Amino acid sequence: MIKAVVFDMDGVLFDTERISEETWRKIGQKRHMERIDEAHTGCIGLNRNDGEALLRRMYGQSFDAGAFIEEARRENARVIDEQGLPLKPGVREILHYLQERQMPVAICSSTNVKTIQSHLERTELTGYFQVIIGGNLVEHSKPEPDIYWKACEALGMQPQDCMAVEDSPNGIRSAARAGMQTVMVPDLVPPTPELLALCARKEESLLTLLAYLKKMERDEKQ
Repeated sequence: MIKAVVFDMDGVLFDTERISEETWRKIGQKRHMERIDEAHTGCIGLNRNDGEALLRRMYGQSFDAGAFIEEARRENARVIDEQGLPLKPGVREILHYLQERQMPVAICSSTNVKTIQSHLERTELTGYFQVIIGGNLVEHSKPEPDIYWKACEALGMQPQDCMAVEDSPNGIRSAARAGMQTVMVPDLVPPTPELLALCARKEESLLTLLAYLKKMERDEKQ
């Protein structure tokens, strides 16, 4: 039985991974960086500390990973300011459904808390979440389980009683290692046999996940 739902943010609630991917390509081309798509994919789900470490492994210890990530952050913010913050299909519907049923809901994202809160305020989603855990609150974020353990502790729940909704390999590995009921809703990275083996379910979108939750509710009442 599911007692709480914990959502990743980028690529699950907000269609921001595509913005980030294009930003990294743009900056990478300007800096003549090879394998930039590989670098971006590898950094999906990582907090800033671990993202910088991955970039230094790829481009050398002298690479100013902090400056790169900061430039990408500013460019992402500029695009969102100009174009708006795109929601993934089904976000408002599934959050409203969970709120009506008084199901505790959290965000567990490797993005820092300040950015998470800004995104929620911009889209008027703040009131749906009882707990917000960002990557700046842990030393090592996804794929390590610490960030999900922290979210479950804040919710007052055991990990096995919580559903984690993720899109990225790093996020799925993190939630699975934490002992969550992990659901993959793919975004940029397609599912692989390894990832699917870590998941309780795969859903095409939050709308199909909502349909599954409604079916579970009906079955429990029978």
